[in-house]
Amino acid sequence: MEEGRREGRQEGLQEGLQKGIKEGRQEGESLIVQRLLAFKFGLLDQATLARLAAADSETLWIPKLRELHRKRFKSRIPADAAGRMQ
Repeated sequence: MEEGRREGRQEGLQEGLQKGIKEGRQEGESLIVQRLLAFKFGLLDQATLARLAAADSETLWIPKLRELHRKRFKSRIPADAAGRMQ
């Protein structure tokens, strides 16, 4: 019985850790997009900030931004470093 409790606690800790990592990553991605938009368009209104805070990674286009960045700058990167970007 004690073994079951220990396993349950361990699973709970793992789930909590994974959830915390995911939420932290999402907040960081939101902040990156927020800063890029503010740089381009100036101060963002509260409605836009709220939409960014509520958005997930796919909505924020983070994977697409990474791919665009990789394609755009790959030609400017030395050949030996370009292979490491894959």
